[in-house]
Amino acid sequence: MDSPYSEEYLKDVLIRFAYHSTGIEGNTLTLNDTRLILAYGQLPSEKGHSLREVFEVENHRQAFDYLFKEAAEKRPFSPLIVRNFHKLLTDHILPDGGQYKILPNYIQGAEFKTAEPFEVSNKIQTWCNQLNQAF
Repeated sequence: MDSPYSEEYLKDVLIRFAYHSTGIEGNTLTLNDTRLILAYGQLPSEKGHSLREVFEVENHRQAFDYLFKEAAEKRPFSPLIVRNFHKLLTDHILPDGGQYKILPNYIQGAEFKTAEPFEVSNKIQTWCNQLNQAF
């Protein structure tokens, strides 16, 4: 992968991205735990963390690598890339990873409504088109 950034910098971005992204969802692994998993392939020594939490962190590596591969091949953003990214990010966690939602969802405390299931495909396509125009 050709990148203007060092491998060490990209590893740090991945670790911090995975830590903060999973933390938003309630993952209890610390930044150091996340670093152990992603940089050294080691599991945290403390008990009390679920295998799901470890998968949530590890899945960020495969999703991150996938996006960099797609970018290196200069592929335009597409709904397929979005769905593949989601599938990798939810590997071993969701049985329907990579699929658009079929049921409505709500974010408790949010003042906005999420997209209805029938709107998702068109909204993802519109978003991809906007991203492609920007790049």
